[in-house]
Amino acid sequence: EGNMNKITSVPYTDIAVVFSRMTRDWSVKNTANYPKEIMGTGQLLTSKHIPHTFILDDAIAEQDISRFRVLLAPGMDCISD
Repeated sequence: EGNMNKITSVPYTDIAVVFSRMTRDWSVKNTANYPKEIMGTGQLLTSKHIPHTFILDDAIAEQDISRFRVLLAPGMDCISD
């Protein structure tokens, strides 16, 4: 059969970790810790063999997020409408 086709394949996961650029740029309390919280969440899910993906908060409105059963937003302090 060979390897997976990189052009036509689509990711399979129903868990998304939301990365907030606004929190990264504007949160006073999370200035140093926010990237660590995101990476730590990803590392935890990976270590438990739980498929997941990362999405950007400012792209949520443009994406169909209905395929996700779980949205994790670790340390997110700032979010827009």
